[in-house]
Amino acid sequence: MNYFDFPELLNRLMTKTILIVAANPSDEARLRFDREIKEIDGVCNEQFKVKPSLATRWTDLMDELLRYEPHIVHFVGHGKGKLGLILEDDAGNGQPVTGNRLLELFKQFKQVECVVLNACETEELAEEIYQQVSCVIGMSQSIGDRYAKSFAVGFYKGVAAGKSYHWAFDFGKTAIESEWHRLQPIIFPPQSNQQNKTTQDDKDLDWLNQITVEIDSRKSVENKSASEATEFRHITDRWNQDLYKLDHKTAKKGTSKILEKIKDSRSGSPLFLFQKNDAFLGKRYIEHLKKSIDSSEIGRFSQPYQVGLQYDTLTEIDFLMNLGEQLAIEFSSSQEISVDRILDKIKVGLKGCNVFFLEVNLPALDGENGFLRWFLQKFWGRLLERMSEFRSQNSSAVFIGIVTLKSGVDKAFSDEFTCKVAKPYPDKFIALPNEKWKVDEIRGWMKIFSVLPLSDNQLEKIPKDIFEISQGMPLASERELLQELEKLAS
Repeated sequence: MNYFDFPELLNRLMTKTILIVAANPSDEARLRFDREIKEIDGVCNEQFKVKPSLATRWTDLMDELLRYEPHIVHFVGHGKGKLGLILEDDAGNGQPVTGNRLLELFKQFKQVECVVLNACETEELAEEIYQQVSCVIGMSQSIGDRYAKSFAVGFYKGVAAGKSYHWAFDFGKTAIESEWHRLQPIIFPPQSNQQNKTTQDDKDLDWLNQITVEIDSRKSVENKSASEATEFRHITDRWNQDLYKLDHKTAKKGTSKILEKIKDSRSGSPLFLFQKNDAFLGKRYIEHLKKSIDSSEIGRFSQPYQVGLQYDTLTEIDFLMNLGEQLAIEFSSSQEISVDRILDKIKVGLKGCNVFFLEVNLPALDGENGFLRWFLQKFWGRLLERMSEFRSQNSSAVFIGIVTLKSGVDKAFSDEFTCKVAKPYPDKFIALPNEKWKVDEIRGWMKIFSVLPLSDNQLEKIPKDIFEISQGMPLASERELLQELEKLAS
């Protein structure tokens, strides 16, 4: 193959990480960037991992850059021209971050290839950051939520298709509705500079530089042939898929009993509570719960609804507005009226199905579990009060809810408002268990699924090391396991 085709092959083989940094301070105009995050995630293919950071403070940004080592950093929120980018402080208010401060931070993360400042008045900020990052995109003036989302989705469609950042930038611009002609996204280096590189020597040098950067920053498959690299990619893909077999086993234990009770009695509307969501791979837990429900004899699903991904601390108003928008109902300043309107719409939706599934994700708690109390008593409690009304229309109607928490709840709340799976109550949360991975489970996975010729000594030592480092936490165990297997495979 042509040597200068190698960078393009390398880009296809390597997974890139996109860190989406979002901030929505309470003292600034409220933004709706949840859809932007969701749609970016939707257009990116398996070569990209999208990692959102919500209600981001300066310390959060530092931590997330260190944790994920992203190749693209995408900012969503407010910009203030020379004042810089607006993140949040500990109280949730706006905190400006200057371009010079960001410049110094990015000097320590040389793997960052592109920074997208999808916020108002960020042109000067982008130009300043460009001193360190090879490609930076900003906005010349104010930009509304809808146009910011359109540009971002168009840009990442181009990136996901394997195009250059400049090509994807142009594609994003064409996605902005024509009436918003005043908006001018800006890219550094300017496209005219790119067009001036016309000689073959310059192009060849660019290819060589790109190869060097890729190999240094991503621990590439240097010295592997194209066929070896492809095989390595195939193996790592299989590892990721087969890891589901570990953490889904725990989910089966936690959901099978309650599903049997629902099928037997048709009387319950279970509300699950899953704590420490990230550490215990809650997304996969929920996927298993949905699949278990869908494959059981309970009945036909309505569209699963999801609330809370864009909020640091979800409030009652945020929840009602978000779910109400998904259900296409008019929001009322009265919480009681809004709840009734939502329930009325759910009742109408049950004509074509009998299972309503609601997922609420909470990165943090509102005060002393204020939102959880409200949700259980004023929303879910109201739903239970109307069960006879729902079932007069649909005798097999079932309502299933799950609330996930990034952290946990205090013992007093847990004792009062949660119950174990073995003894579910319709007016309490069912506490889903957080079970750790065991040494034997890690060893069994390595032996059966790793497709590597591992020695007895490796099968004895590596699982113990992984367990000690990760303390059995699924997320940390998975990360350590993949890193160890990649070392062995290379």
